[in-house]
Amino acid sequence: MLMSLTHQILSRKTGRNVEPGEIVECNVDFLMMHDGSAFIALKNFGKIGKKVFDRNKIMIVFDHYCPSNSIENSNIHNQIRKFVKNQGIKYFFDCGSGICHQVFAETKPVKPYSVIVGGDSHTTTYGALGVFAVGMGATDITVTLATGKTWFMVPEAYRIVINGRMRKGVYAKDIILDIIKNLGVAGANNSAVEFEGSAVKKLSMDSRLTLCNMVTEAGAMNSIIGVDEKTEKHFGMKIKKIGSNHYGKVFEYESPDEPLVACPHSVGNVKPVREVEAEIDQVFIGSCTNGRYEDMRVAANILRNRKVRVRTIISPASRNIYLRCLKDGFIKIFMQSGAIVLPPSCGPCIGVHNGVLGKDEVCLSTGNRNFKGRMGSGKIYLCSPATAASSAVNGEITDPRRYL
Repeated sequence: MLMSLTHQILSRKTGRNVEPGEIVECNVDFLMMHDGSAFIALKNFGKIGKKVFDRNKIMIVFDHYCPSNSIENSNIHNQIRKFVKNQGIKYFFDCGSGICHQVFAETKPVKPYSVIVGGDSHTTTYGALGVFAVGMGATDITVTLATGKTWFMVPEAYRIVINGRMRKGVYAKDIILDIIKNLGVAGANNSAVEFEGSAVKKLSMDSRLTLCNMVTEAGAMNSIIGVDEKTEKHFGMKIKKIGSNHYGKVFEYESPDEPLVACPHSVGNVKPVREVEAEIDQVFIGSCTNGRYEDMRVAANILRNRKVRVRTIISPASRNIYLRCLKDGFIKIFMQSGAIVLPPSCGPCIGVHNGVLGKDEVCLSTGNRNFKGRMGSGKIYLCSPATAASSAVNGEITDPRRYL
């Protein structure tokens, strides 16, 4: 039977062929939660009064409120730590370890073709690793925590082909912004997005994680990139490749000609950077979308021997990335430029900690959302690390090709 990669994975897990639109139940290979989602799920789980389905298949990462910014959040952290100890959870990462999605990618607790459930909407990120990964709410997470099972409505599969070369100043963030602009913020609702094409093949694993991270902003249920030599390099092993050959819809795009920016207050409100003239109060470089080593290197190359002209916050996505940046001199470059370097965490992206915007302030962010109230009460523009760093130096939204 002709099937997409997502449908083949679900068929393997259910033991039969699946069809878009049907409800299926299957075992989960791994469950991920962070301090923002775990607390709610664990409150529900406590009422059940049983052991978790498998302590070796659960990951909990503190990243939203790190270091804790209130007595309330400190108490939440302590309750989760107690749960981790009592249940013997194998994969626990306390404050300072990094953002859950980056920590997952580095830890590699599962192999391609696995089924992952995460207590965060950007769990789609793991699709870059060749897995089926879906974000779910607290109730579903609680059920999985207890049973190791969950349900899915089998999504329709979309094949998105991205071809062309990566032009100067254009990065994975620009590609996904262009896709969301064309699809619309609801253009892939409840679908399985499979990325292919010559441009995708050339992307590094860091860039692929960026691509898969943001498909949820177009409404997608999951995203996935087929296994190739870059997947094998990431896992350090040979992996059997599975072909895919059937999709409900097929979209073909060329890599953007120039850098892009998503303007307030929608991720789909995308324009070329050169057309956007806006003063900014803050720049944020980080998040689960663009806080990886590759992103830090791009920012450091632009900020080297330059000073920022606006408040600039930089947060590497994990402790490993932070240490690598420290070794390669990036942290020194950031500090000498006048930027603020945060510990590995979500930082200001979620609007509750370390860099919340004041009234009428404007932030240029490498994050993934820019709706009203996301980072406080101000306006948010979304862009690549290159555009963010260039704009920090110039004091306003700036085409990064000027500094590359």
